[in-house]
Amino acid sequence: MQHAAFADLDLSSCLYWSFDPSFEDLLGPNPTIFQVGPNTSTYTYTETPAYLPDSNELVFSSVEAEWSPDIGTSAPNNISRLSLTTGKLVTIPVSPPPGNLGGASYYKKDGKGLVIVAGLGDATDAKNPPAIYLLDPVIGNWTVLVNNWFGQRFGGFDDVIAMKDGYGVLIACGSN
Repeated sequence: MQHAAFADLDLSSCLYWSFDPSFEDLLGPNPTIFQVGPNTSTYTYTETPAYLPDSNELVFSSVEAEWSPDIGTSAPNNISRLSLTTGKLVTIPVSPPPGNLGGASYYKKDGKGLVIVAGLGDATDAKNPPAIYLLDPVIGNWTVLVNNWFGQRFGGFDDVIAMKDGYGVLIACGSN
């Protein structure tokens, strides 16, 4: 049973985990890997990576609570920007903070770099429905692009890709 073997591993000192040899091929023979942040309550786990080519930054979210496959989590996400030039990490002030973010994709509109974000939401919380958001990664403004289909809630979005021509969004649905 694969999950039992995984549970027996001591991964507390690992900077990354690789489950597929093709990931090692992607990194190359001598990758430079560094820890972005500590494994604390702020960085329990991270998601939503999107590269911002205009500023050479990586935007990602981190969840403040433990997640379990049985109950999930509805804890708010922190959104951070990491400069790949200086290594400086800043938290983007977002209000209100969304919960359960999935994937993200860079999107340029009118010369401005934005991020389209998939939100799994919370199936039991009317204030946090599954949605696709548009995020300004500099000032933290959120815009809900879609959170229902003719009044029916979505089941949740786990990933999103903005089309390069700006005329479409591909999504992957979550499990809630």
